[in-house]
Amino acid sequence: MEFTGIKNYPLLDLGLSQIYLNKSKIESIEKWINPDDLSNFTPLTVHNYGNGRYTLTDGHSRAYVAYKHGLKEIPIIYDNDDIVAGETGLMLYQADITWCNRFRIENISHLKKRILSHENYLYLWIERCDRSYDLLTQTT
Repeated sequence: MEFTGIKNYPLLDLGLSQIYLNKSKIESIEKWINPDDLSNFTPLTVHNYGNGRYTLTDGHSRAYVAYKHGLKEIPIIYDNDDIVAGETGLMLYQADITWCNRFRIENISHLKKRILSHENYLYLWIERCDRSYDLLTQTT
């Protein structure tokens, strides 16, 4: 499922690797996004983790704002960065996907009620990711 270049892809078909969104980020994106002209919209990065779909590796907030504005498709680019596709990256993103499955977060629309203040986002999401990284890297 790997691809080269940029392609438009159905927004609701993308898998997620995040269980919360940062309200401050969303408000910032709302100021510059123009759903009628995506020329300043950097493609969202995705990777195939073997679950039969492209999973967002970054850009969840931009994806959510695009969804909120009624966009059906967005530009994506395949992500092969080491932090995403390397041994540690694979373990970390697999854990993130497991969390999404556990909370039944299947597409970007499911994050609507999971938007947190900046402080709560740092505590509930960033610290969770840091703990996961620490646990996974100490056992490898």
